[in-house]
Amino acid sequence: MIAGNFAVFPFLSVLQMLMASGHSGRLDIRSRARTGQLWLREGTIVHACAGQLEGESAMQLLTTTEDGEFHFGGSEAAPGETLLLSGDLALRQLFQEAEAWKPLLAEYSDWSRPFDFTDQWSGRLPVGRRQFQVLRGVERGLTISEMVDQGGLAPRMLLGTLQQFQQAGLIAPRH
Repeated sequence: MIAGNFAVFPFLSVLQMLMASGHSGRLDIRSRARTGQLWLREGTIVHACAGQLEGESAMQLLTTTEDGEFHFGGSEAAPGETLLLSGDLALRQLFQEAEAWKPLLAEYSDWSRPFDFTDQWSGRLPVGRRQFQVLRGVERGLTISEMVDQGGLAPRMLLGTLQQFQQAGLIAPRH
């Protein structure tokens, strides 16, 4: 078993070590913001889950982990195969993904706050499916965490959509 703290061993460095050494098993992740699991088979990430998310969306969310603890052990088989990430190219993509998150995470650091429509919102704005899903969450008073847990959108896409509506002055964080 391998265990540690992300304050000492950053998430992507832990992942890099496990992948490069060809490990198989489950990586359990526990932080203030989330819990999740990754399954590796001979150094290849084959499945990820975080809350209600699986696969690429879960992996996207887990790359943002900056605090908390991890445990890796056993050769428990993955409950499914939603990913196939191996080698240096996959690690480079994961590092790029983590970097791409930083501006959105800085702007939306409190995932426990819901949003409200502003007076500029008219309800007559034509929107696409993705935008409708986000606006429906705003209408229902859901927090970012709750919207992510519903699993309808990749987390970064959800934050990007919230950002678009907020920059347009149509929604604002609840005070």
